[in-house]
Amino acid sequence: MFRNFVKNYRVLDLGFVGHPYTWWNKREGDDVIKSRLDRVLYDPRWSLMFNSATCFHMGMIGADHCPIMPNTEVETIKSKRRFLFDRRWAGKDGYEEVIKNAWAKEVSGCRWYQVCEEIKNVRMGFIKWCKRNNFNSRIRIDDIQLRLKEAFEFGGTSKEEVRQLEQDLDHAWGEEEVFLEEQC
Repeated sequence: MFRNFVKNYRVLDLGFVGHPYTWWNKREGDDVIKSRLDRVLYDPRWSLMFNSATCFHMGMIGADHCPIMPNTEVETIKSKRRFLFDRRWAGKDGYEEVIKNAWAKEVSGCRWYQVCEEIKNVRMGFIKWCKRNNFNSRIRIDDIQLRLKEAFEFGGTSKEEVRQLEQDLDHAWGEEEVFLEEQC
C-alpha cells in the first residue's frame, strides 16, 4: 500500500542525516528489530524551491519512534582557518607594501590593544593580497605541466619558450616544497 502511494503520487524520499533507524521494537539480542519507518516524502516540484532540504533523525529518546525534523533552510558552515605566515610570500611584489599599509592604519586604545589590532590588520592585508595574487603553487604546477604537454603534443612552441616553462616549473616545485615543509 505504501509503495503504491509513493508510485501513484510520484513522491520521493528526502533521505536523512543521523541515526539510520526511526523505530525499534525495544527488545534485545536476537529479538531486536530496527527499521526506518518514518520518512519525509516530497514532490519533485517542491525540491525546486527547497533544493538543499534535509531531514534529521533526532535519535531515540525513550519512545519506540525517533523524532524526525525536516529542515528547508540553507546552512552555510564556514570554518575559520588558522592564519599562518607563508615563507613563499617574502620577496614577492607588494609583500612589504602590505605590511607598511597595515601598520600605517590608525588604531586608538591602549598600546596592547593597538598592537593586537595592527597584527590583525597585517593578517587581513595578507589574506586580501593572497586572494588577488593567487600564490597557489599546486595550481601553477598543474597549469605549467599542461602547457608543456601541449607544447610537446602540438608543437609550435620554440625551444626557448619550452626552456622557460621548464624553469617556471622548477621554481613552482621549489615553492611547493617550501609550502609542504611548513605544513609539517
